[in-house]
Amino acid sequence: MAFGCERIFEEQIFSRKEDRPELMAALEFCRQGDELVVWKLDRFGRLLRELIDLVNGLRERRVEVVSLREIIDTTTPGGKLVFHVFGAVAEFERDLILERTMAGLEAARARGRKGGRKPVIDGRRSRSPRSSCATGRRRSRRFARRWESRGRHSTAT
Repeated sequence: MAFGCERIFEEQIFSRKEDRPELMAALEFCRQGDELVVWKLDRFGRLLRELIDLVNGLRERRVEVVSLREIIDTTTPGGKLVFHVFGAVAEFERDLILERTMAGLEAARARGRKGGRKPVIDGRRSRSPRSSCATGRRRSRRFARRWESRGRHSTAT
């Protein structure tokens, strides 16, 4: 396997979500004396505090971390120093990106732009067939056919 890895764990999450099943599985898989190889530090831990906690937790279990992108090896004193510096820089970069994104969205709103997907159905037709039946309207079959023709599926009777 790549880089002498016994097993590869791959996660496709692009946010700061807490639930990261592949990361949890990789952490559980590590045994004393192992080296956990990661692609990038900012993919391993989203925040500096999280990154430090993850690495410290692994070190307590006698598992070291190696980052391929930053060429960091926490088995050496220099690698530990560089790990902390790069972790801080990565968090700073993520914060700058978030700040720029929020400023861009704010500027767009100030110009009268509204983000998001345009509605597929106007408000007059947005009631579901079930709610139409619940209010006593008996045109539900015709309404359901119209609703389903727009990709909505219902079990109206």
